[in-house]
Amino acid sequence: MPDQVQLVGARAYWSETRPAESGRVSLLSAEPGRSPVECLPTPFSARSRLLEYGGGAFTVGGGRLWFVNDPGQDLYRIDLMAAEQRPIQVWAATGDRFGDLQWDAAHGRLLAVREEAGGRISVVALGPHGLQELAGGADFYANPRVSPDGRWLLYLAWDAPHMPWDAAALYRAALIEGRPQAIEHLVGGPGQAVCQAEFDAFGGIVFLGEVDGWWNPLRWHEGGLHNLWPQPVDCGFPRWQANMRQLAVLDDHRIVWVATHHGRRQLMLLDKHGATALDLPWTEYASLVGTGMTLACVAAAPDRRPEVVRITLDPLRATACSMPEPLPAGVGISLPQWLAFPNGEGEAFGHYYPPLAGGNPAGSLPPLMVRGHGGPTSRAVTALEPRIQFWTGRGFAVLDVDYRGSTGYGQVYRQALDGRWGEADVADCVAGAQHLASTGHVDGARCVISGSSAGGYTVLCALAFHRLFAAGACYYGIGDLAALTQDTHKFEAHYLDRLVGPWPETAAVYQARSPRWHARQITAPVIFFQGLEDRVVPPAQCRDMVQALRENGIHTECHEFPGEGHGFRRAETIAACLTAEVAFYASLFATDPTAR
Repeated sequence: MPDQVQLVGARAYWSETRPAESGRVSLLSAEPGRSPVECLPTPFSARSRLLEYGGGAFTVGGGRLWFVNDPGQDLYRIDLMAAEQRPIQVWAATGDRFGDLQWDAAHGRLLAVREEAGGRISVVALGPHGLQELAGGADFYANPRVSPDGRWLLYLAWDAPHMPWDAAALYRAALIEGRPQAIEHLVGGPGQAVCQAEFDAFGGIVFLGEVDGWWNPLRWHEGGLHNLWPQPVDCGFPRWQANMRQLAVLDDHRIVWVATHHGRRQLMLLDKHGATALDLPWTEYASLVGTGMTLACVAAAPDRRPEVVRITLDPLRATACSMPEPLPAGVGISLPQWLAFPNGEGEAFGHYYPPLAGGNPAGSLPPLMVRGHGGPTSRAVTALEPRIQFWTGRGFAVLDVDYRGSTGYGQVYRQALDGRWGEADVADCVAGAQHLASTGHVDGARCVISGSSAGGYTVLCALAFHRLFAAGACYYGIGDLAALTQDTHKFEAHYLDRLVGPWPETAAVYQARSPRWHARQITAPVIFFQGLEDRVVPPAQCRDMVQALRENGIHTECHEFPGEGHGFRRAETIAACLTAEVAFYASLFATDPTAR
């Protein structure tokens, strides 16, 4: 699975997660028309653990490939011009974590966001004289960039209790002999978050920021702010990881960004003639970068695995860099249908995947699996998802819900979950299932709900406070909100202040919304999956829920996985989960778990 992409001249570099290698992240590169080359030998793994979710674990600059090696989080380099290209340690982390790596060509140094062992966050530079702090004092930092002429430093910063998608602001500092001076706040802050910012080749700054409730592409130049595409369309993203990119600035002033409409993404190009959508076959784009007149990104579609593609604009042409494993011959694909449905207070949204043939008796309506994405500030994606196809191939219909709080529908919809987590998201999942049952698409008596992380919390709330779902699957989900405020990591330590209410002033709300304290209301069977190295939702959350349900006589299964954290990475773990979950439902419904 490819992740981060970088262009260096004609050569593309990218990271690629290897589930078959216990989740190791390798680095590859390819020139146009050439097969990919492995850049990172085993057992090295280019993975950042910055703020738990990582991101920006490698960059290329100065003739070297720089990366964060997991699990130690030490900084390494590979000299790309050397006869023997082997990893060389350049900085021992000693408990610190690094991410958001960027190359500062003007000063010949590596930039990074550093999370110290004690939790302090800063922007640092690693040069010939060691590690130097460039920005500190805020709770969080991201997006360090140095202008091509070396005169300016850009970065994003925000403070608790805010999350970056609520309050990240854009700052600029003058660089004098490489050191920042006269730091100034340019734009953004609470209610007007900035997602990403880039220098153009002419001294301006192009960024994705909020205007009138929508993330749009904007330009800032010497105090002047201009909306480049003032449309009620979201072009930004929730910054869960470092170095997320949905905006690229080319050398000839042209700008390309990712816009989300009706749950799908498309690339938009702004040139002297205005903004137009690029006619490309993908519906998901991530890690968008540009250099010269060329773009590269990770692209995916409902019937195409994620792949690294290089895009030229004159004429428009896209070619693959990576070589994703081809789909097995003769395997059908269930394509998503974007769905808007009533939720009692307006509309909610989702992607409906009809079942493929097999798995259900002739003439019967299929069972439905409702999926709630994680986050909850995130979205359901339309990339080919093998786990969804696993279920549709076994007779299930699947509804992947963009409940209130999801991104891609504007600020009002995203903030509709504020103070209502555990209520509005659950109501939307219930409403989606009821809509499909009432319109004759699925069997309303055979609906299940499955989700991970925040989606796992939605699962448990749906089972505790509603009676629609016949069973649930909770992947590293939250059972006790109050316990989470004490146990989770720095990045999300105050996330619930907005989603639920300030703690401990609203302790009664936390208890009212926690499935752990309403376990007696759960009557449906539940299967749990939990990584034992999870620092976001600790294993105690899962174990407490399992114990409470078993004490109440509820049929419960629990599968724990040593070495797995928040989000399973190993092929054997993913396979074990699907095998157990399908057998769990097969014992309840008249479905054939072997059908495909």
